[in-house]
Amino acid sequence: MSPKMRQHRYRIERVAVATAMRVVPWMGRRTLMGVAKFLGNLGWALDARGRRTTSQNLRFAFGETPPCSSRAVYQSVARTFLELFWSSNLTPEIFHDLVEEVTDPPELASIAKEQPSILVCPHFGNFEWLPHSQAYTNERTLLVLAQDFKNPMLTPLFVNMREHSGHTFTSTKGGLLKLMRHLKRGGATALLTDLTVPPNQAATVVNCFGGATSATAAHVELARRTGAVLEPHIMIPLAGGKYRDVRGAPVAVEGRTNAEAAQECWDFFERHMRESPEAWLWMYKHWRYLPQDTGAKTFPEYANRSKKFDKLMARERG
Repeated sequence: MSPKMRQHRYRIERVAVATAMRVVPWMGRRTLMGVAKFLGNLGWALDARGRRTTSQNLRFAFGETPPCSSRAVYQSVARTFLELFWSSNLTPEIFHDLVEEVTDPPELASIAKEQPSILVCPHFGNFEWLPHSQAYTNERTLLVLAQDFKNPMLTPLFVNMREHSGHTFTSTKGGLLKLMRHLKRGGATALLTDLTVPPNQAATVVNCFGGATSATAAHVELARRTGAVLEPHIMIPLAGGKYRDVRGAPVAVEGRTNAEAAQECWDFFERHMRESPEAWLWMYKHWRYLPQDTGAKTFPEYANRSKKFDKLMARERG
């Protein structure tokens, strides 16, 4: 694509996003849910490659009769996307009406606001609203790293939506040192930790729905270097357009390997994800690497052998 055509496309994308930012907040909750269902069905129909990956992943995790359809997965993703645009309507009162906040276990003691913490969460349910729970419930704002869009015209629009409740989103380029200083001063951040990373890039091995995957260890390393607490969170969709924000017990990192701490976070996620499996990002290739001691037929078709992953597994297992 020529630079001129690319700029033309970028301008069209910006107009589309800016228009959605104006239109979506006017939708009632019932209308929003209906539009999300329509857009999810449309995405499911058009995205043959993603639909295939979704079906493979669901069968790998649950067998030949998954508890949800691939179409429902697309509907859930569309709902999350629309609710990001709708979030300009949020106030503490509206948020608490839509989001039930609980702890697991129930006797979990609250963490002091002054204590540095890393909210750990997956791409599940309305993960875009998890930072708002900190602002409206714990009166705590976050510094969050976010990757810039390829279209530079979109980045400030999405930053504006995500900073609605007072958080600060900054680019991943040069942002790590800023984040570490923020945590050492007692601040808080949030990290999405459920996407596959190359085994030679700050990775660890996590058992995910019965299959080994190369997951990030960034949250564990950050906690280890800054003294921050790992706080697993997950936002489970409920009927009627509401959510349950479940906060898990803090995960210790001292005296433990990266794999042990990361696995504890994941085990909390998976236990709750099974309540509403359609709300996870199943169209993503979560199991890219085929372990050396595993038959190809047991993993999704897209999985491939990797010597680097085998070395990582051998190192993690000691």
